[in-house]
Amino acid sequence: MQPNDKITKWKRQNKLILTGMILFTFAIILLQLSFTSTLKGPFGILITFILLVGSYVLVIYPKHKLRWFLWAFKNESNKGELFQLAVDQKIIHEHNNSFAFANSEEKELIKKYYALAKDETLSTQKNNEMEEELLFYNDKSKIIDYSFYVSISFTLFMIFLLLGLSKEFEGFNTFGNIIIGLIPLFAIFGTLGLVNTIRNVFDNSIKLKINKQGIQIKKNHFHLWNDIRHFEVKESSIRTGKSTRYVPMLHLKIRGIEERLDISYLPVSMNELKDLITEYKMKEGKEKSLEQLEN
Repeated sequence: MQPNDKITKWKRQNKLILTGMILFTFAIILLQLSFTSTLKGPFGILITFILLVGSYVLVIYPKHKLRWFLWAFKNESNKGELFQLAVDQKIIHEHNNSFAFANSEEKELIKKYYALAKDETLSTQKNNEMEEELLFYNDKSKIIDYSFYVSISFTLFMIFLLLGLSKEFEGFNTFGNIIIGLIPLFAIFGTLGLVNTIRNVFDNSIKLKINKQGIQIKKNHFHLWNDIRHFEVKESSIRTGKSTRYVPMLHLKIRGIEERLDISYLPVSMNELKDLITEYKMKEGKEKSLEQLEN
């Protein structure tokens, strides 16, 4: 099977799974409307919808991607071409080989396939110039790795909330008014966490653009290399309420102002991003020097 055929198979399988999940969701909601159910009423239907969508985004999709990747690259003679096609279709990320739910053996195999594919790609592009432009999007596998367990754990409290308020489970209230009082609070956090995770997974906007002329963070102003006084990629602190956490951060200093970008979800490490920015910035300087010599 050719690389293009494997990409086509991925699209066909993914469309089939998504269609099945949509039909299954509607079937469950119809059953809830037709029969007495613990998860009944508008609130129960909303929970069902969130859980089913969350299960697709956070479990079914990443597991399907893992299985497809291992199958597609196993006996592929032209791994470089397949790798590039998969990157172009946003199935995998060029600078990150992290797959959710992969065990230790599968992780080693994935690293091996990435290395072989990149070696082939580099050999074919050895005499080519630097890419005109690099675009970075959120790495969905990283989002799932960081947020899945927390989001699902909190979302379970929504079920507890429903059980606590449902007439069929009036005995649940014997656990005490304090427990019952805390459940809605956790339910709110669970909903916000899961919704935010799903939003990030479906967020296909450009987070970082780098080319020979300059660099741009999200939808901020595009900055020419000459305007950038200093850049740094390091662990930086972020305050969330009363707590502080450290995340990998890109700092750009442009004529008295500073722009920052949390690169936690980008498919590139801090060292890789630092090397890429340095390479493009140096490339721009060399081209200007050549222009001045020619003139």
